[in-house]
Formats: sequence, C-alpha cells, structure tokens
Amino acid sequence: MDCFLAPSDLREERKAPGDVADKHGRTRGGDRAVSAVRFGPSQVAAVDSDDSDSTADEDERLSSVHDQSTHKSIKYYHMTSDGYVTAAAGAAASTHVLIFPFPAQGHLNCMLQLAELLAAADIHVTFLNTEYNHRRLLRSSSGNSLPGPGAGPSPKVHFRAITDGLPDDRARSAARLLELDASLRARSSHAYRDLLLELREGSGGRAPRVTCVIADGIMPFAIDIAEELGIPAMAFRTPSASSVWAYYCIPKLLQSGELPIPEGADLDEPIRGVAGTESFLRRRDLPSFCREARSSDDPMLRFVAEVTAHSARARAFILNTCEHLEPSALSSIRARMPVTYAIGPLHALRSATGSGSGSGPARASLWREDRTCVAWLDAQPERSVVYVSFGSFAVMSRKQFLEFWRGLVGSGRRFLWVVRPDLIEEGGWTDEMESMIEGARDRDRARVVGWAPQREVLGHRAVGCFMTHSGWNSTLESIVEGVPMICWPFFADQQINSRFVSEVWRIGLDMKDTCERSTVERMVREAMEGEAADELRRSAKATAEAVRKSVEEGGSSFAAFKGWAVVGFLIHGAWNSTLESITVGVPTICWPYFADQLITSRFGSEVSSIGLELDMKDASERRTAERMMREVMEGETAEEFRRQARELAAAARSSAEEGGSSFAAFEGLVQDINFMGLHGPDGSKN
Repeated sequence: MDCFLAPSDLREERKAPGDVADKHGRTRGGDRAVSAVRFGPSQVAAVDSDDSDSTADEDERLSSVHDQSTHKSIKYYHMTSDGYVTAAAGAAASTHVLIFPFPAQGHLNCMLQLAELLAAADIHVTFLNTEYNHRRLLRSSSGNSLPGPGAGPSPKVHFRAITDGLPDDRARSAARLLELDASLRARSSHAYRDLLLELREGSGGRAPRVTCVIADGIMPFAIDIAEELGIPAMAFRTPSASSVWAYYCIPKLLQSGELPIPEGADLDEPIRGVAGTESFLRRRDLPSFCREARSSDDPMLRFVAEVTAHSARARAFILNTCEHLEPSALSSIRARMPVTYAIGPLHALRSATGSGSGSGPARASLWREDRTCVAWLDAQPERSVVYVSFGSFAVMSRKQFLEFWRGLVGSGRRFLWVVRPDLIEEGGWTDEMESMIEGARDRDRARVVGWAPQREVLGHRAVGCFMTHSGWNSTLESIVEGVPMICWPFFADQQINSRFVSEVWRIGLDMKDTCERSTVERMVREAMEGEAADELRRSAKATAEAVRKSVEEGGSSFAAFKGWAVVGFLIHGAWNSTLESITVGVPTICWPYFADQLITSRFGSEVSSIGLELDMKDASERRTAERMMREVMEGETAEEFRRQARELAAAARSSAEEGGSSFAAFEGLVQDINFMGLHGPDGSKN
C-alpha cells in the first residue's frame, strides 16, 4: 500500500488557508468553497458559494462557459446538505437533445413519449421524423395536436423532418424493412448531417445548440454521424430487453450450430445459447428472422446482429423496460453495455410524472383513431370483451382472417377488432368478409374499427383479455393495465415476448404458429372463463402493480430516468456514496472531508482508476475544480475513466447476483445467524 498512500491521505483534518469551522464543526473555505456540481452528457458544472472577491469579468466568464471545439456547456447546480444534487433555476435550459426514431409506428410511439418526458424535465427536444411519416401524423391528428414542422406536444419539443428516400407510393412494410434501412443510410444521412450542423450552431434563438443525440439503435449511421460532429450520442432500442439480449447472442448461436435452424427441424427443441433462458426458450420462440434464415449470411440475420453489436459503442443504452420484468436480460446486457438505462414502461412513467398533455397518446399514431369503439365498450358488461389488435406491421391471409373470425364468433364472447386497411394481404378482402362483419355488428356482438385508442381501450372495465401480436409497446400497455393476453406473434421480437408472457410472467397464453378456429375458440375460453382465467387475472394484476411501482417515485425506472444524464459525481468519498457511484458506473471526483473518506478517495483515483482525487487540503480554487471536471468529462482521459467505471460496475453487480461473492457471503451470514439461534455458545442445541 506504500506505493500509493501518502501521509496526507491519513490526516483527519484537511483545512485550507483561511478555512473556518461552522457551528456544526464542518470546515468551509474562508475565501471560496466548491459546493455544487452535476454532470450530464453535455454538461460540466461548478458553483462558487462565495464570490465576494471575484471580478465581474470572472463571474461573466464562469456563468456560461462554452467549449467551441466540443460544444459542451458548463452549467450551474447546487449540492444539498444530504449529498443530493439539485439544478439551479434554468440550469437545464441550455440542454438540447435531438431524438431520431426509426420511421415505424412502434418506434415513433415510445420515442415521442421519451421526448415529452425530457421536455417536462426542462430539456429542449428536436424530434426528427421522416417527411412521409410526418404527413401521416398530420392527417391522423386532424391538425389539432400536431400543427406542423416546428411545433410539438410541448413548447420545448420541436418537430423536424427529412426524406426517407422512398417514393410516397412505396409501401413501408415489415417485408421491406431492409429496403427502408438502405434508403435511410444512402439518402437520409446527408440531410441528417446537415440538420445536425445547423442545430449545432443554434436554432436562431428558438432553442440552444444541440448537445446530445438519442438515436434509434437500429440506425447506426445516426449515432456515428453525431459522434463525428462532436455531439454525444446514445442508443435507444424499442424492443424488449430479452429480445435485444437474444439478438446480441446471434454470433454465439451461429458459432455453436444452433443457427441456422435446418429446414423441417423440430421447433420445440430447446435453445441453450441465450444465457438466462435455457429452461424455457425453444427454437420456435426465437425471432422470426432467426427461424427463417437458412445460412449465416442471411441479410436480415446479419443486419440485426450488426446493429445490436454497434449499440455497445454508444455513450449509453436506453431500453423501454423495467428491472422487475427483465432482470436477467438487463444484467446480461449491462455486462457488455454497462451504461444501460431501463426507464419503462415509458407511457406509464409519463403518466406517473404528469408529463405531456392529455391528447398526447394520439400524436404518435399514423392512423386516425376511431373513438366510437369507446362508446360501444361503455355499453358492454364488465370483462366481457376480447380486444383484438395485431399492431401496425402484421399482415395475414384471407384464410387466417376467416379462422380468427370464426373462432372468435364461436367462443360466444363479444369482441372489438382493429382491422387496419392493410391488415389483409393484397387482394384478400372479399364481400363475404364484409357480410360477416356487418352481421356481427347487427347483433351487437362485435365491433370492427380501423384503429383504436389502445391504452384507453385496455384500461376500460369491459375488456377481459387482449388478443395481440406481442409487439413490445402493446405488451407493456397490457401489462400496466393488468389485462391477460392471447399472443399470436408475427415477427422480430414478438416471438420472444409471447414466450415470456406465457412461461415467465404467466399473464397470458401463447398461440404462436397457429390460428385454427378451434384453437382460437379454446384460447378465448381459457383466458375468459373458469379457474384458469381467474389465475391469469391474479397474475396479471400482481405484475401490473409491480410494474406501476417501478415508475413511481422510489421505483427503478423513475430513478433511472431521473439519473440518466449523470456521468460524473463530485463526492466527499464516503463509502456508501462511493459504492453507489461504482454500482452505476459513474466516474468520481473526490473531495474527502474526514475519517475513511481520505483513504477511500485515494483508492478511487489510484487503485480502481475510476476518478480523480480533488484534494482541497491546500487550496479550494475554482480553477482546480473546473480543470478536474473537464478532465473527467472530456477527451481521452475521460473515456478511460468511463471505461474503467463500466468494467468495475459490471464486476460489482455480478458480485451481488446469484453465484457472486457477496451473494454467497450473505447466504453464509444468514446460515450462521440461523445456527446461532438454534445452538448455544458451545454448539449444543437450544
């Protein structure tokens, strides 16, 4: 230990010249004392508690310092007496985030919710859409809640749009996903770069210059261009954490021979290469492109594996989930992407924090909602209706539609079905199908609409279960409302989601790979009637309560969202605070006060290499604080601190998980305590 510990690290009193003790015996600098700091992706902060001897020029310079080479602004925050950091008035006003979702309904939906949450936190947001989808949003909103480019759901949210490079008459369907991606990379990236350059220089006084980008993780070019321009970028993935983890495992599955799946193979064969799912994941539960790939060079397989691996290189990784739902997947992801924020369900977090306006949910819809279905639900008995919706991408054949319809009718249950104009494969719609719908409507047993206000429908007392495609947004919305599900997954993450619904959370039934009328009828009865239905409802209710707690104050998602921007911590070196910083992978600057803090700070800077020791025993100058803050926030040194902090965080969290050293030690402690309760000092039984 003599290689790094100096005598000054053992001294109990560390006073600078002119320091005085307050009435509680705490030391305060007689001239200046650094008392406040908080860091964000684009922020460094230092506050002087006594500026009596500073010049006016110094105050002006320190009130807003801007580094022209990195476009990072210094802001002011205050640290409270209990160590918490609070923003000074208007401190977030110069933070400006650009959010860029992949142009699809499910991606727009949750990323617009994130935009509203950030705006409610006094952060300026530019929401970047494609021109094609922006026009659709305008049409679906009737011009009431989305007036046009430059106007958003909040005064701090502004919409901008760029081309997606495709003609308007070209379908943007799941089958053409790779075509849309190629067009975005080839034709949209230039317009995106130009927009970032414009926003980096400011927006003509409407908003501060852009300081951070949150881009959809399946668009690596959006992250790369931002970083090339010196703008920090985060990756947001819209599927479940469990499916993202499975995507990450694709190279391992290929290496082990579990992929590709041979044609005609047994789809109920277990999958062993996705850690944490060995006991329940089967071949048929893998994402659709894994099941359909016939070689390791399959374009869709390679695309998903590559964009997922790229996300690990972003400054941070954001997921619309919570710790309660997917602890294993989140742990696995954090071992590779330590700065991972689980801040979902976003729509519930938005409601819990009171963010956004009442008309918010309609704004992200590319289809106009038919609200007559709500009035129809009002007239139905409690828990009597099956709500049916297969999302924005799924398509089905005429035969499949008829099987679903006849199964639903045969169940004897009322149902509300969302039938998009493009739900049936081209040429599949017939007069016979129209007649069946009209007949059911006349008997008031069914209602068919083109699009529905889904969250409102799921929260309605008349809805007893949800027949769904298992898209992640729909799954989360059903979970939050405590509505059991019948799952018929279509593609991508939906196959894994449906397996979790039925086998892990046990809040629904998995009907993947079949839609025969007899199966549909049986599943509806099982979800709506008898003891099995009662058990599903109990489980769904318990899950809903736990997930809703995660977005309330004190919950995991609430805490993750409130702290998502913190990438540095000015700390007094106390052990609890040090451990908390280590666990979340945040580099530290230490200003130890007394006792163990002196040694702890030395370990942080010299042993674990996750921070700087801001040693104030000889001086407490603002320039020293500013220099160290820059060192922990900017350049190669800062990158190394973050890398070390991420690695230490992953190791620390592993120690507390089953199989880890702390987990095992705690189990041993419990055993010893139990032994002492049963035996006397000599080992004899009491």
